[in-house]
Amino acid sequence: MRNLDGLIQIGKGDAVIVVDVTNAFGPNGGLPVPGALEIVDVIRELVLKFKRNQRYNVFDAHPKGHINYRTSYVKRARGPLTITEVLGHKVKIAKHALFTNEDLIAYLMRLNRHETLLWDEHAEMTTNEIRLFDGLRDLESAFVLHFPKGTDPRVDSYSAFRDTLWMPTGLGRILKERGIRRVFIVGLAFDFCVGFTAEDAALEGFESYIVRDGTRSVGLPPDGDYPGSIAFMEARLIARGVECINSNQIHV
Repeated sequence: MRNLDGLIQIGKGDAVIVVDVTNAFGPNGGLPVPGALEIVDVIRELVLKFKRNQRYNVFDAHPKGHINYRTSYVKRARGPLTITEVLGHKVKIAKHALFTNEDLIAYLMRLNRHETLLWDEHAEMTTNEIRLFDGLRDLESAFVLHFPKGTDPRVDSYSAFRDTLWMPTGLGRILKERGIRRVFIVGLAFDFCVGFTAEDAALEGFESYIVRDGTRSVGLPPDGDYPGSIAFMEARLIARGVECINSNQIHV
């Protein structure tokens, strides 16, 4: 509910979802996001406005050999991997990869554009990279649920609600069972995991907001109609009715 000043009052059907505010995306992580540490204070203040049963932390937790790690392939750089390359026998899968060539073809065939983005190794589930930033570490017990995503080596999951093949993660069901109807999403990165989480929240029937001053972007590429661009994500969010607000608009 908003008052006449446009402020949003937190109610019992609300939840805050913190996305990927972990060491993997900090300055020393495998996939650093520019300005990541700048949002720590905003997130801390926002999280503490909610009760414990309204606080959810979601985070990447990938196995080594994941299908979207560039190191799961031989001599492969970050960037797009296309079905044309795979069918043309121009892609060699590393020995330690946890997927087969058949898995890769099946995955790419089901994706938009029949391609995926490869990333440097990050958020490996057996490492410290899946822990919250030091500035938020004392809040680990303050969340009612820590929810990992991207744990299947054969499929990625930018969104906390669905993987990249649109299979539900189960988070939506959990929130609905607990009476959550409205979500406020912060974290990293706006143009990937935060944006897709907010979009899928709306598709699941939640009233969905992104707290923009509690996010930062990868910015790759910086513009254009392509997954990963800020402009691309902003257009998707508008189409789904997701609103971007600032943290000072949310009040207890």
